[in-house]
Amino acid sequence: MSRILLLFIVLTFLIIAAEPDVTRVEVPISGTLSASASRLYGPYSSVTAVTISLDFKGGELCAGYVYADDFKGEYSCSTSGRLYVSYSVDWTRDVYILVYNPSSSSVSYSGTATLYIW
Repeated sequence: MSRILLLFIVLTFLIIAAEPDVTRVEVPISGTLSASASRLYGPYSSVTAVTISLDFKGGELCAGYVYADDFKGEYSCSTSGRLYVSYSVDWTRDVYILVYNPSSSSVSYSGTATLYIW
């Protein structure tokens, strides 16, 4: 019985030790986008999740991510002056943070993109 318990403890320790640590990195993002303009931040590697929090003035603002290899991804939009989005991403692919102004007037924004990196 004690050998089985010892083996279980050793295996549990090895599994925990083998998991990589996730590092949280906050990237300040800000700027002014003219009508129908966008801005990319990055690229970033080994990202497991992205959270974007922005305050903005103007019509509408969208934020999300796109993969560096095909520029496909996800985004959400807001007209309330605040935008908060969170996504899980494929950590094996490099990502850009996307900020996009779909409105017909300029939009100023500031906030952070929080990246969770392996």
